Amino acid sequence: MSEKETRTLRVSVGDMDCPDCGLKIEKRLRQLSGVETAEVNFMTTLLTVNYQPSEIKPRSIEQEVENLGFSVIGPNRTIQNQTVQFLKKRHHSIATCGLLVCLGFLSSLLFFPPLSNVFYFSAILLGGYSFAAKAFYSARHWILDMNVLMSLAVLGAVLLGDHLEAASIVFLFSFAQWLETYSVDRSRKTIRQMIDFTPAEASVRRGGLDQRVEAGQVRVGERVMVRPGEKIPFDGKIVKGFSSVNQASMTGESLPVDKKENDQVYAGTLNLQGSLEIEVTHLWKESRMARIIHMVEEASGRKAQSQRFVDVFAKYYTPAVIGFAFLAAVIPALFLQGDLNAWFYRALVLVVIACPCALVISTPVTIISGLSTAAREGILIKGGLFLEELGRIKTFVFDKTGTLTAGNAEVKGVYPLAGTPFSIIQTAASIEKYAKHPVAEAIVAYATREKTGLTAVHDFQALPGLGGTGQIEGQSWFVGNHRYFEERGLCSKQIEETLFPLESQGYTSVLVGNEREVLGIIALSDTLRPETGEALKRLREEGIGTISMVTGDNRMNASAIASQISLDEFHAEILPDEKANMIGRLRKKFDKVAMVGDGINDAPALAAATVGIAMGEKGTEVSMETADVVLMSDNLMKIPFAVRLGKETLKIIKQNVALSIGIKMVFLALAVAGWSTLWMAVAADMGASLLVIGNGMRITFLRP
Repeated sequence: MSEKETRTLRVSVGDMDCPDCGLKIEKRLRQLSGVETAEVNFMTTLLTVNYQPSEIKPRSIEQEVENLGFSVIGPNRTIQNQTVQFLKKRHHSIATCGLLVCLGFLSSLLFFPPLSNVFYFSAILLGGYSFAAKAFYSARHWILDMNVLMSLAVLGAVLLGDHLEAASIVFLFSFAQWLETYSVDRSRKTIRQMIDFTPAEASVRRGGLDQRVEAGQVRVGERVMVRPGEKIPFDGKIVKGFSSVNQASMTGESLPVDKKENDQVYAGTLNLQGSLEIEVTHLWKESRMARIIHMVEEASGRKAQSQRFVDVFAKYYTPAVIGFAFLAAVIPALFLQGDLNAWFYRALVLVVIACPCALVISTPVTIISGLSTAAREGILIKGGLFLEELGRIKTFVFDKTGTLTAGNAEVKGVYPLAGTPFSIIQTAASIEKYAKHPVAEAIVAYATREKTGLTAVHDFQALPGLGGTGQIEGQSWFVGNHRYFEERGLCSKQIEETLFPLESQGYTSVLVGNEREVLGIIALSDTLRPETGEALKRLREEGIGTISMVTGDNRMNASAIASQISLDEFHAEILPDEKANMIGRLRKKFDKVAMVGDGINDAPALAAATVGIAMGEKGTEVSMETADVVLMSDNLMKIPFAVRLGKETLKIIKQNVALSIGIKMVFLALAVAGWSTLWMAVAADMGASLLVIGNGMRITFLRP
């Protein structure tokens, strides 16, 4: 085994109630020899560790996590019921702790100090055991977290003889942790619900009989039976049956879609009416739903710009306040003849205020709420960074074919120049059957309808943004746009006399020729998507100042489309690499630029944009992987909603950060002045945490 070999461990971590817990785990694991990287996704509870097996074993890594007071829940799985069990178990001890505090207070009113102290100490032991144990593990590794700070505050209150204060801190802090865990768990539900789409079993037809087997035993090419009311277990093609399928889990569209023979269906969608016999084309791990889940999990782990700021702020904030607390306890008593107990108590209040929990949790809860809301509407955003950037975008650039238009191009005419309509279509379709583009698909479909038949093609080569070429019976043939044939020096006045009138009418022209001449022209037309005009109008209402179109199509056709939807500008006859360069120039001019596309030729531009948005239903795999945002239903009306969601997320994050820091600063001043008590500081910290969680979750109520 090579010493440099690296492996990956993925496990779920239980009992995390604050992002600070994840930071603590990361810090400890990165100190271990053999661990290269360690990342905790607080919102999905997933811990991902890259390690060298020659130096450290997976079980050793898990033990280190457990030594910090957390539980490890199985490999490659997220926690589902474990949090619910934790909440049920903890609420009994917290309720008992609160009751003991009340009994202790009543006993003190009845002048039974010994009995009241028994109640107080019982409350401290019962309610404080959980965070005191975590504090012990953290302190062993010199990690200063909220459990250590709260334990110090409780211990200090006991030493000062203020047992009611100590017991009250324990109860309030335990209750706050429970409420935070409950609130955060609610914001995790969307991801858990998506993961619940994983199939357990499937009904497979084998030997003429239907057998119920585990999903893992099904193979590509086998046929599964899906009855009404059942979820479709795998991506596949319908070979028999007709039904309506609810695809809301994937596209966010509430209306069911009619499906018939040869139609594609997707894992995790719901069969509503008829029985379907489906040929499996992709197993679960390779299905579109599995990729979506994986992308959502990764997205929730990618930190937004504001979250990185909060993490850095919290990193320095806590030590700074602890240092200030130490000085507040020592300097007045030693040099200013202050009351030692009074200043020590104020220092304890500062220790509580040093807990950054409300601040640290304010951003990720808002981000995951925004990502979940987007996913619910069929908008897959691959991280908080891109959600925030959507709120800052001022310029949009759209691809034409398949994006602004429906992509359902149709052949409207064949104009021979040196051949026959039959030979022109046959040659073009034979070459275009290897291409992945709406125009190519339209030509092949036309040839199929006309029953022209196809000839064998060798050495096919795609020419992105231009066309394609291939060998037929030893001769090179070319199918492409006007620009390509001009570059080859094959255009003539006769060709342009036929070509220009077609382009002026808004037709897309495809030329067919060989190395010597152009044989003919194929005229195609495409229609705008029905929602295109309204979507662009809504974008302008959201503050988008410039909307452009970029296309490889000819200038006349592009101009006709642009005038229909009142675009600010358009760029025609653009090659894929030129698209990316153009996006680069626009970013220099406008700073934040979004690009929307669907094809392989759009991938460079999607990558070059501030935010790349891909059409997910009919778009290519390359564009979906490259893009930062994927519209699962190909509905352009989702884009204005995504922009509004980004703006709302930015606004709420700013509110939460301001609230968190503002409340801390107020109590910092009150503590120094001696006007704040320990229980007030804990209550304020709890209130601030719940306030930012509630404010962050408001975004889940946003609707298109």
